[in-house]
Amino acid sequence: MVSIGSKKLRIRPAREQDLPDLLSLEIRAFEDGALSRRSFRRFLTGTGAVLLVATQERMFAGYALVLFRPRSPIARLYSLAVTDPAARRGVGVGLISAVEGIARRRRCKVLRIDIPQKHAAGAACCRKAGFQELDDAARRKKGMIQLEKPLYKIVRS
Repeated sequence: MVSIGSKKLRIRPAREQDLPDLLSLEIRAFEDGALSRRSFRRFLTGTGAVLLVATQERMFAGYALVLFRPRSPIARLYSLAVTDPAARRGVGVGLISAVEGIARRRRCKVLRIDIPQKHAAGAACCRKAGFQELDDAARRKKGMIQLEKPLYKIVRS
């Protein structure tokens, strides 16, 4: 549990009972590419994904979905969304921090996310958490930006 101001942030693995909240937030946050109930259910039970839920004062505050490929050093933060009442209160950064810990335990070296350019708040949250933008002209032409965060510091001697 993490304290943010006077509100406790709790992050835990998503459960079947979270599906209504997940779907409602997904539709509000990503009207042009929302995940379906079937997709969320698959991510709940699959081994190549971790779906986390954040709550504040027992209220659903957001979620993060991270994907892992076998033997890949890259963890993909596939989706990150925060409810309007929880926005700008550290929930997104808290979810990213939890995802980082999971990715490190799986021995990933990098956490990456592709964000539509129109989702400036999501990009700002990722930058606040230490992500850097990759120079990728092809993605920018498609209206996307790719951000990356190394999970280990490189020590040079």
